[in-house]
Amino acid sequence: MKVWILERWISREEMEQSVREMEEMLADCEANRPEAVDTAKELLAYNRKDLENNPDGRWLGYQGKSIYRQFCECAKETMRYFCGKSKNEKFRVVKAEIADDAKYWAGYKNPVENDRVMAYLWATYKY
Repeated sequence: MKVWILERWISREEMEQSVREMEEMLADCEANRPEAVDTAKELLAYNRKDLENNPDGRWLGYQGKSIYRQFCECAKETMRYFCGKSKNEKFRVVKAEIADDAKYWAGYKNPVENDRVMAYLWATYKY
């Protein structure tokens, strides 16, 4: 099945911040929530590995829909959210594939960037 996905560029600085936040979360769990320590360790390890594998930053999917019209509305809402925080956000749209019986779009494969859809989103975007 085809799926449209809005991806946002995550900078190295943002990834480093995420690692620092995970380190703080782990310390909090060790002090106050021992039942969550293993999960916190896993999240920290994942974020560290992600930073190691993508030292310059990476694209991360934020919205995905198989119905184009729904995708456009959700994508613009996500863009409004992030652009309200910073005007320097970078987005792209990819069309990718998911299994026909997939319940979620995460794990999409074979993404192909589509500049025309991104241009449409910016053209119809309202602050």
